[in-house]
Amino acid sequence: MILGLWIHPWDLLDYGVEKTYEYVESLGINSLSMAVRYIEERQAYPGPAIIYRCRSRRTYMSLRGTIYWHPDPSYYSGLPEKYRPRAIAKVDVVKIFREKAENYSVKPVYWLPVLRWDRLAGEYPELAVKDIYGGLAGYKAQFLCPSNPIVRNLVLSVVEELCTRYDAVEIELDYIRYPEPITNNASSLHMFALMPCHCEYCRRVMRNKGIELDHLDTRLKELLEVLIEAEDETGIICSKENPECWETIASMSYYYLGVKAPEAFKWLRARSEIIAELVSEIRDKTRSYGVELSADLTPPSYSWIVGQDYELLSPSLDRVKVMVYTEPFRRSPEKIPLDLALAKKLGREIELVAGISLWPPSTPQTIKRDLDLARPYTDGFYGYCFGWAPRRNLETYVFYIMKR
Repeated sequence: MILGLWIHPWDLLDYGVEKTYEYVESLGINSLSMAVRYIEERQAYPGPAIIYRCRSRRTYMSLRGTIYWHPDPSYYSGLPEKYRPRAIAKVDVVKIFREKAENYSVKPVYWLPVLRWDRLAGEYPELAVKDIYGGLAGYKAQFLCPSNPIVRNLVLSVVEELCTRYDAVEIELDYIRYPEPITNNASSLHMFALMPCHCEYCRRVMRNKGIELDHLDTRLKELLEVLIEAEDETGIICSKENPECWETIASMSYYYLGVKAPEAFKWLRARSEIIAELVSEIRDKTRSYGVELSADLTPPSYSWIVGQDYELLSPSLDRVKVMVYTEPFRRSPEKIPLDLALAKKLGREIELVAGISLWPPSTPQTIKRDLDLARPYTDGFYGYCFGWAPRRNLETYVFYIMKR
């Protein structure tokens, strides 16, 4: 059974590489996923206010798109220089992480955020995903478009370098998706207006799939304007805080999307195909080097919103890690069995791992509850994460699994 943890590179260095391996091995952890590059994340959200595993530094802020290995320019010769990954970290953490793993029974996994690449999307918006108005989609400028050939070249080059120069055992894809639409409105029309991607490259791909985005955009804008004008006139917003209005508009939205703009559902399917095609290309690369491929996925009850389709993705993956986090995001634990059962059905024979939240406000009691709810459906567990989890939470996670 897989029993794993996610770890950030600064935690590995601060706590000590050998000390980390010794500690997690003594617990019974057999798989350790370290971020080889990371997203922008600030102290206190979504994590706790402090790092628990290191006395010398209790706070953190991860910089935008920091690379934790030292890239070899020869792997990126096909990319314009401004788009090439460049090392910011002084220490080649990936090299140390891999070399030290040889002395322990813990599997080293390269945890790779793929399309959320804050620095590139922020500095070069031509690479970023767009909404129907041509604006940058998602929260700030964070996500690259998977249809953009420069983005695909970059991703595949990174995978190649990790497989060859850094002797990868398993590459774990994270953020292999589109961003969530950032809106408090429950209307499907609001959501569709903010869902990417509508850039020039996506328009070409969609056209090849028989979908004209110009027509879809026009229809969605027409329908959306009706809703916006009503909200503008009355000041009544159909949010979840207004259940009767929310249910009415949501029902109407699905009708109009299905009947007046049926391309919308074809477009949703096509977005998932684009993500799956990129994963398939990555799989071809990893398979040629004998490297396993896994992915961190959004629970299937709402993965369609971000373009992740378990049926399309599973043929390319050795395992999936379904992030069924509860307490930190105020999500109901009652969804865990439904999401994992659905993932198991859609993923067919693929190995299924449940990602469990270990950081506050999670407690030993909520961790035990989540493990019990997930246990019937999974082939293993992964805990998020080494640095954010109080020692009692971390040890409860491990020992409760082993005891049961």
